[in-house]
Amino acid sequence: MLGAAAAAPPPGLYGFDQVFTYQSNLVGPGAPVNPGGASTGVKADVFAQGLLWVPGWNFLGATYDVVGVVPFISASVGPPMDANPSGMHNMFLANELS
Repeated sequence: MLGAAAAAPPPGLYGFDQVFTYQSNLVGPGAPVNPGGASTGVKADVFAQGLLWVPGWNFLGATYDVVGVVPFISASVGPPMDANPSGMHNMFLANELS
């Protein structure tokens, strides 16, 4: 059992993912105005895939690991803007000592 909260797992390659969805309407002062007073819909779907590699190396008593995460995003904003961007967004890569 590991004693520290920030301790790395045993050596190996680990995969993880996270999924997030968000749906809402823009209303109130400053919100886009649609004919008939309908609100503007906003939706976002996010999937992030990550890998953690722990080679088993130590440096000054700390365990070395590398983590990388690539998020994929699909978003949409309804009329009057009608924007629908999607794709990979801002990959994260870090070398860590724990």
